[in-house]
Amino acid sequence: MRRLLLLPLWLPAAALAAGLTSTDINTPAPGTTRELLPYRAYDLSGFGTQFGTHEAECKGHFVWREVTGDFDVWCRVAMVSNRVGHCTAAGIMARASTDPRAPFVRVVAHSFNRVWKGYDPYAMGARFQEGGRLVNDASWVGGYLYCIPKNRVNADIPFPNCWVRLQRRGNEFTAYFAETVGVPTEADWQKHPPTFVLGNGPPGPTVRDTWGVYPKTMLVGLCLEANVEGEPGREAFASFHEVHGLEPRPAAAAESSGPQ
Repeated sequence: MRRLLLLPLWLPAAALAAGLTSTDINTPAPGTTRELLPYRAYDLSGFGTQFGTHEAECKGHFVWREVTGDFDVWCRVAMVSNRVGHCTAAGIMARASTDPRAPFVRVVAHSFNRVWKGYDPYAMGARFQEGGRLVNDASWVGGYLYCIPKNRVNADIPFPNCWVRLQRRGNEFTAYFAETVGVPTEADWQKHPPTFVLGNGPPGPTVRDTWGVYPKTMLVGLCLEANVEGEPGREAFASFHEVHGLEPRPAAAAESSGPQ
């Protein structure tokens, strides 16, 4: 009698394409990165709580490469699990370093969940001082910006047709989202104007680094936060497809696109 070999649905991480690094930042257990197509498609799993927002030290899974100068990274977030019961988030992030307190800018899509502190489908966050964060009352701790797009509060994200984009031009960072069946055209991308902004920061959708916080060379890539406050041992999952902007760039192009 033949025996069937049963494989897990979520396979362990394999070697990544040149220049990419998979990192767990301050998490209680290691996550995984499964490369489906080099530089183009990835499945991530991870533990922990959040990248910034209400926490001074980040906790999440991050797949990144060093990028010098300007960048334009975008992808389709095909799935974000909500099995952890809160607001799992997946998207694109640029960080000064992998230090849990390091400054960063990110744009994410949340899993479908409206039962815990409301539901923000998309969110843009920027930490512009070490350990900057928000707190749960009216006394905002300086150094963190959080905003959600107008007319999207409590609206469903049409997964798998969910796209996010993070762009750097000089000292400016801009976040976008789109909800198209195919690859978005330039007209499909919506900037991230906020319904409200929390924290002691400039208004979205563009973060202007007038303080010189973000270095010329940053760690840029895909991020997953489980957002399991009180249950850090639970695992979250996300699928990223049609990723653009993480492939290697010619050195001359990187130098010519540096911040002014």
